Parts: sequence; structure tokens; C-alpha cells
Amino acid sequence: MVLQVGYEEVGKVFPATIRKGMSADDLKKTAKKLGFTLKSHKGEKEDEGAVVLFISKGNSSWHAVVSFCGVIYNPADATLWEKDAFLGRGWKVRYTFVPSG
Repeated sequence: MVLQVGYEEVGKVFPATIRKGMSADDLKKTAKKLGFTLKSHKGEKEDEGAVVLFISKGNSSWHAVVSFCGVIYNPADATLWEKDAFLGRGWKVRYTFVPSG
């Protein structure tokens, strides 16, 4: 979504994506294989376009969501949220990945 590439194409490069998602390292490697560069920023970074946020609650494992225009898309349950409402539920942004180049 952030790179304007569908899950099917990503799944060809990183098949586990469809089943279990991907780590931050997997995200960067997959983007590179698809010909894109993602810059990572610790914490939240505002951007005009779509970005990937790695978030967590407390000591829970990290989870990736897409943020664009003040909206969060959560691929785990295919829901859209107003960004502040979603993050206000106890989520903390650990890293922001922004497409570059």
C-alpha cells in the first residue's frame, strides 16, 4: 500500500507476509527487492504521504500499520481508524518507515 504494490506482488518476494506479516528488517529488505528504499525514523515522523508505523502496547510484540492523511489502516483486521483515536488506545509508535527516492 505504501509503495503502491499489492500483497500478491509482495507475497512473491516475501511469501510469509500473507501468513504472518513481517518484521521491520523484513519490510526494508522486501522494499529493496521491489526496487524501493524506506527510511526509518525512531518514533513518529509526520509525512504527507503514506507511511508504515511499527507500534506496540507495553511489552507486547510490535505490529505494523499504515498511516496516511490522519487515518490508520490496520491490516490485522482490515479496519480504518482516526489516527489519534487508534494511538489513544495505548499504542506507542516505535518506528516510522517513509518511502524515499
